[in-house]
Amino acid sequence: MIPLLRWFRLLRNSALVSIASILVSTAPLCGKSIDVNATRGTVKTHRYKERARKRREARLAKGLTDEKISNMKGLKGRKARERTETKFLSTMSYEEIRVTKNKMAKEGNRFGAIKYIKKMIPQCTDLEELRELTLEVADLLFDDGKLQEAGRMYDEFTKLYPGSDSVEYAAYKAILCNFYDILDAERDQSKTHETITLTENFLQRTDVFKTHTKDVQRIAHTCNQRLVDSEFNIIDFHLKVRENLKAAKKRLDDIKKDFLAMLPEIEPRILEYEITIAARQNNTVHALEIKTDLETRFPQYMETIVASNKKKRSFTNRF
Repeated sequence: MIPLLRWFRLLRNSALVSIASILVSTAPLCGKSIDVNATRGTVKTHRYKERARKRREARLAKGLTDEKISNMKGLKGRKARERTETKFLSTMSYEEIRVTKNKMAKEGNRFGAIKYIKKMIPQCTDLEELRELTLEVADLLFDDGKLQEAGRMYDEFTKLYPGSDSVEYAAYKAILCNFYDILDAERDQSKTHETITLTENFLQRTDVFKTHTKDVQRIAHTCNQRLVDSEFNIIDFHLKVRENLKAAKKRLDDIKKDFLAMLPEIEPRILEYEITIAARQNNTVHALEIKTDLETRFPQYMETIVASNKKKRSFTNRF
C-alpha cells in the first residue's frame, strides 16, 4: 500500500512539473513570462483550499456546525475548535484574525490565541497595536508555561519600547521567566547567573522602577543564596571525595570575597568549613581559635548543629 501511494505522489508531482513546463514553453507565444515556482504555489494553494472545503462539507454532513463545535467541552472540543479555526488561518483577513484572537483569549484558549497573535505581528502596521500584541503574546506564553519563549518576548519588548509605561512590568516578568527556570544547587547554575544579571540591570533603574523593586531584590537575594549553596556543595566534593584541601580553601576564599558582604548570614557556615580545613591540615590551634569564635559570636548556630547532627549532602549525590 505504501509503495503504491509513493508511486502515486511521484506521478502527481511529475504531472505538475509537466504542466508548468508546458506553460513556460508556450508563454513566449502569448508575450508573457511565467514563473514555474509561482505556478506550483498556485496549484498547491488551490489544492489546499479544495481539501479545506471538502473537510468543511464533511463536518456539516455529520452535523458538526461551527456553533456545535464552539460549544463542545473538554479536550475533544478544544482540538475540534483548533482544527476548524487553524485550517482557514491563511485565508483570513487581518481583521478576521483579530476578532478570532480576541474570542479565543476570552474563552481562555491560550494555544489558539498565541497562534493568531503570531500571525498578526508580521502584518501589523499600527505601532501602538504592535506594542500591545508583543506584550499580550508574552503574557500568554508565560501563563502557558513557555518560559524561555516568554522571556525572549519580554526582553524584546523592553528593547523596542524603553519609554513605555509597561517596561518595568516587562522587565520584571523577564526576570521571573529566568528565575522560575533555575535549577537546584546540585546542578548547573547558568540560569541563576542570567537571573542575577537581569536583576542587576533592573535595580540600576530604581529611580524609575518603583512597583516591583522589592520583589526583584528578594529574587536577587535568593539567587545569590543558590549560588552560595552550589559553591558549598563543591567544597564538600573537594573535602569528602577528592580530599583536595587547596581547592576547597580557594573556593571558600572566593565565597568570602564575592558573597559575604551581601549575605552576612553565611558567615557561620564559612567558619565551620574553616574549622574542618584547619583540622585536616593538622592545625589544631587555629581550628580551636575559629571554633571559639564561632561559639562566641553564633551560639544559636552551634546549638542547631549539635541538635540536628545531620550529615551534609555531598556534591556527588546528584549523580
